[in-house]
Amino acid sequence: VSHFAYLRSALWSVEFVQREQPFKTMSCDRFWRVYYDPELDKNFNPDEIMGMLIHEIHHLILDTDGRAVACGVGDDEHMIWNVAADFAINSGLKNEVTLPSGSALPELMSLPDGEIHEWYWDEVRKRVKKVPSSGMCGGGSGVDGKDHEGEEPKDSKRTSGVSKSEGELIRRQVAKDVLDHAKKVGTMPGGLERWANDLLNPKVDWRTELSGAIKGAIADVSGMVDYTYKRPSRRQAFNRKVIFPTMRGPKPKISLGIDTSGSMSEQDLQRALSEVKGILDMAQASVRV
Repeated sequence: VSHFAYLRSALWSVEFVQREQPFKTMSCDRFWRVYYDPELDKNFNPDEIMGMLIHEIHHLILDTDGRAVACGVGDDEHMIWNVAADFAINSGLKNEVTLPSGSALPELMSLPDGEIHEWYWDEVRKRVKKVPSSGMCGGGSGVDGKDHEGEEPKDSKRTSGVSKSEGELIRRQVAKDVLDHAKKVGTMPGGLERWANDLLNPKVDWRTELSGAIKGAIADVSGMVDYTYKRPSRRQAFNRKVIFPTMRGPKPKISLGIDTSGSMSEQDLQRALSEVKGILDMAQASVRV
């Protein structure tokens, strides 16, 4: 935390789990649990162990597992994705931390530094027969989104873990801290400032997307516009040979959640209530606030 203050929210959020079966490295699952070999300090010095931890933290804050799912990484491709993600992370960390020897770096495949996970994924797949072993990252569901042997289950009684929504809040806090740190210091490890800007300032306007989704759902209410075979049509009695559907007009149930914590100013609450009023005026449906 003293070396990487902008990662403090993530560092204090992870839960450490000692692996029963030694595997000589670290790994992370998608619930922000970091697994470690109990004899890690016999094979690596403290600086290298710190480098390994910061590496795992980057997998978590950069949503490596979610990106693996979005890329359609197959069951037999998790090592290729692991190496590609390591290339993206280590190329930005190699000048910031001490990486253990044998760590996966883009230069091993004559690839440039500073690219993103998905770019390295495409390039490494072209060279699939030459994929090297990472030598540092133990993978895990926090990297490829797939369950791994030796990981704690989601509802583990031994550990608590971090939910998907909590993880997103941690990422957003880290992104804010990254941008604040960049303003003070001026430089950041490769790609981290770009990631923070993309996360906090998305190019897609969520208000427009949400408005379209709500209007589309509410439009389903106005009149009988669809067919269903769940109940017979009244016309069925006049023609026994053909099964007629009946008309339906489904009504959506709208739920609104308003944050009333101390972080909400009077102006924020007024804006929230005005949005609620707008939805009530527009929606011919049940609304729960």
